[in-house]
This record gives sequence, C-alpha cells and structure tokens, in this order.
Amino acid sequence: FKTHRYKPRFTPDIVFASAAYSTFFGLQATGLLAFSDMMGNHQIYLGLDIYSSLDNSNVNLLYLYLPRRTDLGLGVHHNVYFFAVRDLSTYPDGSYIYPDYYHYFRDRNYGLNLFSSYPISRYTRLDGTLDLMAIDRDNYNLLTDKYDREDKIRVLLPGLSYVHDTILWGSVGPVNGMRMRLSAYFSPNLEDYINIPGKSGWGLDFQAVTADYRHYL
Repeated sequence: FKTHRYKPRFTPDIVFASAAYSTFFGLQATGLLAFSDMMGNHQIYLGLDIYSSLDNSNVNLLYLYLPRRTDLGLGVHHNVYFFAVRDLSTYPDGSYIYPDYYHYFRDRNYGLNLFSSYPISRYTRLDGTLDLMAIDRDNYNLLTDKYDREDKIRVLLPGLSYVHDTILWGSVGPVNGMRMRLSAYFSPNLEDYINIPGKSGWGLDFQAVTADYRHYL
C-alpha cells in the first residue's frame, strides 16, 4: 500500500439556519455551522444572528487546534446589545421635561480571542485566555434614523482559570458529578502607553476574581 501524510479535510457536523422578517429590524436570519476533520484535531464553529446589517448583528467565529496535549483556540466576535434609558431632564420644580421620552443606545462589542487549555489530570485543567475587545456605544438619532457615535474604548483582558470537572453528560446536559471554576482576570490601563489624539481610550483598569461551583444530582 502507498502511504500518504494525513491532511485535514473538513466536513460539516452541524448545519442550521432559519430566517424571519421583523417590522423593526427588517430581514433577520440565524445560523450555526460546525466543521471538523476526520481525526477531530481541527474544529471550526460559526454562529450568526443577522439583523438587517452587520452593525446590528451577532457574529462569532472560532477555530480549535486539538491534536496535542495543550488545546489552542482562536476566535473573533461581534456582539450587539440594545437598551433604552429614560430621559431624566427636569424643570426647576422637579417635574420631567420629557416624561415619556427614552434614549436608545447600541453597544457593539467586537474583537479577538485567544484560548489555551492544559490538562493537569483527567479531571483538572488550566485555562488561559487573552481578549482584545473594542466597545463602541452609539446613540440612536430619531431625526436621521441613524446611530451617532457617543463613546468608545479598547480593552486588553488576560485571564487564568483553574477547573475541576467530574460531570457525567446526558442527552441534553449534565446529569451527575460536579464542576468548579476559579478564575482571575486583569485589565491594564494602557492610556499612558497608547495615546493617539482623537482616538478611543485604551484600557479599563480593574482586577476580578470569580468562583463557580455546581453539583448535579
């Protein structure tokens, strides 16, 4: 027999799509695509949530490299959040100037994600993440029917997690075991190092520690 070096060849594992029409957003569509090679060493996931235009849509693309002990991942994302804030402007007597008026905002969160996972044992692992995120806040202008830029910031967010996981999966989710995750995150303020006139701010100076424990019966 003639031997050949293995080359990844992707085939679809999941293909899902749906479409609808909204009187507010117009045409909408949702999709989920998953691809992998025969050995499961390479996986690609694409999630789509389309609302009339890319600026109003959620898009997530993830690639996983799994042939070695340390799993690696690279992803890009664009997620949108809509919310309304009541206008609290008042007259000197304290009454509202616009009692029933709301300001409509859109936050666009997009960026690059790096991921690694190193198994310590069968049930424990270390997960590392590095996220570079851009956050743009836009205010909806009722007169022009467009969004006007109000604020924006760029964030670098590294994180490290210790995970202990002994769950037993059922057909729709965990049915037994426990899962614990202890995470630490750090976001440096980079304004002193990256200062471009007229451009967005760099960094949110904060640290965070989170703990998550779940037991399934």
